[in-house]
Amino acid sequence: MSKRITVYLPEDVAARVEQEPNASAFVTNAVRSVINREKMQRALDQAGIQVTADGIAAMRERYEAGKRRLASRRRAT
Repeated sequence: MSKRITVYLPEDVAARVEQEPNASAFVTNAVRSVINREKMQRALDQAGIQVTADGIAAMRERYEAGKRRLASRRRAT
């Protein structure tokens, strides 16, 4: 079931949404992403895990290093 609502958006955001063939689906996905991020943050908080900018940067670097290693292995075969 869906519900129609009216929202006012800043010009730059409205311009981006208007580029989509299905603006409703685009906005729905964006809002669901925020909801999922909030749920994840609550779960981390409840588990006593504090996410910091430094921690995010470190994990991003580990992830990128892993991608580079995997790509290197694939090129070697």
